[in-house]
Amino acid sequence: MNQTSYVPGIIRNITDSFIKAYEKELAKDTTRDIDSKDVDIPALMFNVVVVGSVGISTWLTWFFLYIVLHPHVQRKIHEELDTVVGTERMPSWRDSQNLPYLQATLCETGRASDMMTLVGTNAIRGTTIAGYHIPKGTFVALNLAKVDKDEREWLEPHIFKPERFLLQDGKFVGWNKLYSFMPFGIGRRACPGQSLAKIMIFSFASVLLYRYKFELAPGIKRPTTQESIPQIVTRPNDFLIVALPRECRSAKTHEDQT
Repeated sequence: MNQTSYVPGIIRNITDSFIKAYEKELAKDTTRDIDSKDVDIPALMFNVVVVGSVGISTWLTWFFLYIVLHPHVQRKIHEELDTVVGTERMPSWRDSQNLPYLQATLCETGRASDMMTLVGTNAIRGTTIAGYHIPKGTFVALNLAKVDKDEREWLEPHIFKPERFLLQDGKFVGWNKLYSFMPFGIGRRACPGQSLAKIMIFSFASVLLYRYKFELAPGIKRPTTQESIPQIVTRPNDFLIVALPRECRSAKTHEDQT
């Protein structure tokens, strides 16, 4: 529908912006072989939906599972939030540069959980990789689960360790600095919604941890990080946790309400 009603120069929504970008690329004097709007734009919109809803909710689900299974990690995040944010306001995206341990924990969640099992695209031209002929149109996928657990790239890959995303001085390495960590893909075909996804993941995690302490529900069997249902975006098995208001935050909230 957007393609039939699209008017050049008028951007009504994100689909229009993709159409504009495609036509701009098509108008270039180039010999590069590009796909069609009927293929590329629906694929891009699918990525936006997945990252915007399923991807973010899945990432946060794994995050809260890992921090309740590793209380010392949650304690460090609370200490960092208390130091940087204090008690007079809520955390925001502007605090992200000063919350390296929280960011490192979010990245380690993406690596350790294997939530994104495969990332790939169709070959736009025929090529040869390591002696294998790849015909044009072939779907080529990267097995991220194997990359994230590769012992040649990660020391003790099966241990949850946020520190692997921190420099020696404690600063955050960054989302795209370690070439073995690519939850949003790489290159021209990297997920177009990754910037928004990072902001959303950080914002939800920082605000919820600022307000609450999360614990395993009493009397419930300790959950594991082993998933039982294979999926493209893998979620952990259902688990039950409780959110306990942090005392200084609940007092501040009560003052705001009165």
